[in-house]
Amino acid sequence: GSFVSAGGTQLDKVGRWDGVAWSALGAGITSGGPDVFAVAVDDAGAGEALLWVDANNDEDLTNDGEPVKEYSKESKSVGGTFKILVEYGKAKYTYSMYVYWFRANEKTFTAYRSQTWWEGTASLGGSDVRFGIVDQDNDALHDDLEKLAIVFDFNKDGTLDGAQDSNEFYGGEEAFAWAGKGWKVKSVTPAGDGIVFEELDAAPAVKVPLGPGAPAPDFTGTDAEGNEISLGSLAGKVVLLHFWSYQSADVSLALDAHQKVWKAFKDRGYTILGVCLDSEKEKAQEFAKDHDMTWPIVYDGAVLAGPIARLYRTYTY
Repeated sequence: GSFVSAGGTQLDKVGRWDGVAWSALGAGITSGGPDVFAVAVDDAGAGEALLWVDANNDEDLTNDGEPVKEYSKESKSVGGTFKILVEYGKAKYTYSMYVYWFRANEKTFTAYRSQTWWEGTASLGGSDVRFGIVDQDNDALHDDLEKLAIVFDFNKDGTLDGAQDSNEFYGGEEAFAWAGKGWKVKSVTPAGDGIVFEELDAAPAVKVPLGPGAPAPDFTGTDAEGNEISLGSLAGKVVLLHFWSYQSADVSLALDAHQKVWKAFKDRGYTILGVCLDSEKEKAQEFAKDHDMTWPIVYDGAVLAGPIARLYRTYTY
């Protein structure tokens, strides 16, 4: 936000503190709703700046705890985490906001949500599972399930693997299996500090692990001539599983390296199994021919929505 003078309309009621006029700048954090929270900096010199936020939004900066003080003369900034009370819908929620001010840009301040990740444990089907949720669009609201991600400690190793291709990573609207039953998130509070799960009539398929050391899931696809090729049929070989699209510039750049390795080791137990993601099969076949891609290729189609791409949780190419 941008600062206005201490005598401006946003700080009329808090323009003085302890009877002393501030050498201050003031502004407001807008919550996205009707709430605006006053922010003020008292710059008393290098290393002495103080930062206030009207966290309880009562237009009084004297009852929100001690102000944050500039760390040192060399720090050239002051910032801290504030618990602000936001009214959203018919309820009020507490949000952790990090607010800071830099001397180099003294007429502005920055505020951002400092906690978009929450962890908890749920008892589902008589079995506890640890999980974490994260707001993916960083708007500080968790109740939009389309923009939410949830990560489970399914293997109980004490870690939550939030990699997008992890078998522990799910979208907020995605069904998951636990304790032999199917579940999904029903609702999450806007602040992210409360969640409700609902049981489904049937359990979805379990996502298989794809990490190092995990068995590669088998699949069968069709090549340009209509022949079926399975990954399992290549057992005993070193296989590079190559997801590609003729529309990707990175594919063209990598082909020289693939060609060198292919030609050097194809007679020594090495092969490439290409998985084409393009829905325009004829253009993809023409690209493969023009670029001398003579290794086996199956055509998955549907870009990232084909069965092989979904099995391997491919989200880019």
